[in-house]
Amino acid sequence: MGVRAVAALVLGVFAFHSTAFAQGNNSHSHDHKGHSHEGHTHAKPGIRKAAPPPVVQETHSHRVETESLFGFVSGSDIGHRGDRHLSMFYETHFGKRDGTFRAQQPKVEFGYNPTDWLHIALEFWGDHFKIKNVTDFDDQNRWGMGAAIEFKVQLVKRGPSSPVGFTVVLAPHYGNSEHHTGEAARHYALELGLAADTELVKDKLFAAFNLQYEPERVRAKGEEEWERESLFGVSGALMAQIAPGFFAGGEVQYFRKYEGFFLNEFHGYALYVGPALTVKTGEHSTFTLAWAAQVAGRAVDDPRRLDLDHFERHRVRARFSTHF
Repeated sequence: MGVRAVAALVLGVFAFHSTAFAQGNNSHSHDHKGHSHEGHTHAKPGIRKAAPPPVVQETHSHRVETESLFGFVSGSDIGHRGDRHLSMFYETHFGKRDGTFRAQQPKVEFGYNPTDWLHIALEFWGDHFKIKNVTDFDDQNRWGMGAAIEFKVQLVKRGPSSPVGFTVVLAPHYGNSEHHTGEAARHYALELGLAADTELVKDKLFAAFNLQYEPERVRAKGEEEWERESLFGVSGALMAQIAPGFFAGGEVQYFRKYEGFFLNEFHGYALYVGPALTVKTGEHSTFTLAWAAQVAGRAVDDPRRLDLDHFERHRVRARFSTHF
């Protein structure tokens, strides 16, 4: 529900001191390893003192990490062992065929990397629904809340050995709102995803690809029956560095809505397209703003263009992310 930051890779910096030798003249080395101040003892000609091994210092090279680079799409980078993450999101979905529909969700995420390949995060959010005079929807003006725990496992790290990075995502959710209608409900969901990305032009142009599958179990307040639904999504993004620390690009998202946990009965689809902008606000922090508009879609029982029964017309996301 991010974008985040510049990290560091390890390079070696080597330095050592060599000794001079006295060969056929009265000169001597001023390296303190070549003589003693107490007896002013010179190293014997022809005997070479072993030079100390190179001193290796770990430093960090600046490279673009993709964890918080994109808007709605996720990158494969997850940070490094010991990193702590803080992300703050604001997301809103709005627009139906008639009336007023607006869903808002402020969210905060705390994350930690116990290893280089595993990221664990806790997410807490509130959601507010303002719905009035929308056909087939009850009027709503209410706040809800929810929480999730997210696991990201980096299968392949993008770098010299692999031009493409791969990360899998698993995140169980619980909330007290039905996200489609805004009604009070018990809402369980399990987000399963795959994030892949690559660097098309070094430090300049990046591409990402996501797969998403999300089964849900929902029971509206006062109802006896549980509803079982699922969502399948495919997304892609391109981001280019247009100035130092400034990235701009576009994203495409395609979603299909089903009844049943396992994509059983197709209900409708929506295609979103929109721009994204990411600004590096500090050495380890980023701010991202993205907007997506539904440009194609259709519900099964509605011949009209766009699926505004199961999806909204517009989506906007703002995110601030930092590592420390």
